[in-house]
Amino acid sequence: MQKEVIRRYMRKTLEYHFNPEISQKNGTFFETCCFSPTTCKEKQAGLLYLIAESEGRSDLIKELFQIIEQEFYQNGFQTALDKTNEFINQNNLTSLHLAILALSYPYKIRVSKIGKIKILLLRNEVVFDVISELDNQGLFKFIEGNLQKNDKLIFLTNSIFNVFLKYKVLAKIAQRNEKELKTFFKENKTFFQTICGTLIIAFIKKAPWPLFLKKPKGPLPPPSKLEKGVIAAILLVILLLLGYLLF
Repeated sequence: MQKEVIRRYMRKTLEYHFNPEISQKNGTFFETCCFSPTTCKEKQAGLLYLIAESEGRSDLIKELFQIIEQEFYQNGFQTALDKTNEFINQNNLTSLHLAILALSYPYKIRVSKIGKIKILLLRNEVVFDVISELDNQGLFKFIEGNLQKNDKLIFLTNSIFNVFLKYKVLAKIAQRNEKELKTFFKENKTFFQTICGTLIIAFIKKAPWPLFLKKPKGPLPPPSKLEKGVIAAILLVILLLLGYLLF
């Protein structure tokens, strides 16, 4: 199963769900979601990426995603982490693997995780493990950093990561743009039908005009007569002061 999602903030995002039906028969559920801001307050918070895998009830993952979204946009990243920990403890989600990443203007990221989810940064065809230092830390800590134009972010469940590592798929992803990657996944459909898990690829493009500000629709109007008079008076005062200091 494949899902492609186009967002309008900084990037294009591809989401791939590989054989979820087979995973569900074995009692494993995975889910991804990318939340785009709508209000001015939300746009200041930025984008929110979620990826999770768990044994047991899939409805709990969806409920948790709703809680994270609500808390993140209303109260901030740290509060979202606190509420997530509460939910995990209340529902005894000991098998949960979860990563939370916020991307705000222009290229700032904050990320936290629990379990074996992987988030990789691809820059100039080099692969970096973004969250290795968060292994075994739980959702009580998060790290911050900055992206660059033309970076790629890859979110993977552990099973997909291991397969990609074994068959050197990550290097192939690093070398391709979004159009080429679509073709790559289609051409290798038979191979991807043999694996289970989920994947998000986010392409970081040029940061747009900040979404929490209004971009002028046209050229700025010329100054009024009053504004011209004020500017002239200020310039005159500056010239008089310069003359006094020099002479």
